[in-house]
Amino acid sequence: MLFVKKIFSFIEKYYTVPVALAALYFARFVYFYTMVNVGVNFDSPQIFHNEHVLWDVLISIVLIVAGTAVCRFIRFKKTILASNVIRVTLMVVLAVSVFRFISHSDPQLLKEDSAVCYSAASAIDKGQYAVIQEGGYVYRFPNMLGVISMNRLFFRIFGDGNEQGYYYYNALMLLLTVWFGAAFIRMVICGKDFRGKVLGDGSGMPDEKTEKISFVAESLWMIFAVFNFSLQILVLFRYGDMTQLASLMIAFYCAVRYLKTGKVWLHIAVLAVLSLGVLVRENTLVGCIALLIFYLLDGVRTEKWKRALILMLTVVLVMIVPSRVQRSCYESLAGEKINGIPYIAWIAMGMQENSYAGPGWFNSYNWMIFDDFGGAEGAEAESRAYIRERLRQFADDPGMMIDFYRRKLVTQWADPTYGALDHIAFGENADPFYAQSTGQSDSGNIRQQHLMRFLGVLQRFAYLGGAVFMIVFAVQGFIKNGKRPDDMMLILIALTGGVLFSLFWEAKSRYVVGWFEFILLCASLGYSYLFILAGDRITRGLKKKRKTE
Repeated sequence: MLFVKKIFSFIEKYYTVPVALAALYFARFVYFYTMVNVGVNFDSPQIFHNEHVLWDVLISIVLIVAGTAVCRFIRFKKTILASNVIRVTLMVVLAVSVFRFISHSDPQLLKEDSAVCYSAASAIDKGQYAVIQEGGYVYRFPNMLGVISMNRLFFRIFGDGNEQGYYYYNALMLLLTVWFGAAFIRMVICGKDFRGKVLGDGSGMPDEKTEKISFVAESLWMIFAVFNFSLQILVLFRYGDMTQLASLMIAFYCAVRYLKTGKVWLHIAVLAVLSLGVLVRENTLVGCIALLIFYLLDGVRTEKWKRALILMLTVVLVMIVPSRVQRSCYESLAGEKINGIPYIAWIAMGMQENSYAGPGWFNSYNWMIFDDFGGAEGAEAESRAYIRERLRQFADDPGMMIDFYRRKLVTQWADPTYGALDHIAFGENADPFYAQSTGQSDSGNIRQQHLMRFLGVLQRFAYLGGAVFMIVFAVQGFIKNGKRPDDMMLILIALTGGVLFSLFWEAKSRYVVGWFEFILLCASLGYSYLFILAGDRITRGLKKKRKTE
């Protein structure tokens, strides 16, 4: 036990080292992805040279200079009141934009996975259980049960055929994500809630500079949210992505606040929102694992092992029990056990080159081996055999392996729309702006290029800000008595998990849109540090010059 404690103490003390390495990777990430773009067509995502790279660099420089100038000349008086006003104003702008978007959509047009899950839910509600019995879609993909359950719930509330209720729910999840993201920033930087009340024992009262950093970071986070059209477009995707994102953001906020205040209801809230996230979207498990690691590190830091163990145990139960109960309910309807395609088949598919969409993208491999090899056991054995063979190929040719995973990451993380345009059907009733921006009109190609261009600048600007934050975070860890938002480690751990998930699982750019939100969170803090520190240095330089004169 003492040996284990020493190991984790070492990790807790020096975890800024991997953060520094991650920052260097992100810097390369920014440089490389500034040079390329990825096509948004799911059928053939293409990596091509970015012809506007110089303009992108100039735009980023202008934005950074403008931000520094604003932070230099604005007087930060009553920042809590100012940040509340800005937050509410930008939230209203975002809400109006999203709700207008929904009101100009055709609720009956569904594409991709959302259409299949909708049909399955409708069939089950009508007592047609073939889809969850052997040979049916849900029997093969039981991981879709959460999305199907959400569809059935909204059938009860709004009726079969009225999809806009689901869209408004997604809009609410988006707004909650943005609101709690701003709350998370204020809490980890200033140790305060929305009202300005200090959380914890009050020993870490923020100084004026800390208040400024939080104020700017919250404002930037909100501005990113208003202009992040990819996520707003995905509000019309009848799936669990918005629920997953909101559940993780709320859970992370409540988890950190619980550790500061010790209020039990906050941990109950963590378990509740994580249960919803895991039920609807199993990718939420990546965030749950990040929370487990964070609780473990907190136990090492505070030596409150009993609390850490209880917290971790309850999160593990949330990861297992709700989905098991949900599957049991559907098995009782089907009258048979739902085996499903084993998860290892997705990992095997994620290692394949011969996908029609890109390296590691979906190519029906998991579906085919499930049918061809006699169900779950045969598919698992075949997947293991394929993975062993593929690992042998990677060992024989490391260069090929590096190139494969490089392209796999690029096709997911360099698509500025994150698959949003490909998964949504707008229809004839769509507002002209949205129809034209997505290529569903005569001038669509031009407008889509403009939308892609704007989102590409936003994406690269966010990656640069994320790299800045990681560098500042790592440097502060080595400075004696340096103030550092340690609770941001939870976001960095989750972001690392998201990158690893996209590396090893079946590839799809839509899968990483939620993790891009965490990059935006880091970028907001990174630029706030940069603007405030640069502005303060300019101020000191001007004062020194006046004294000299």
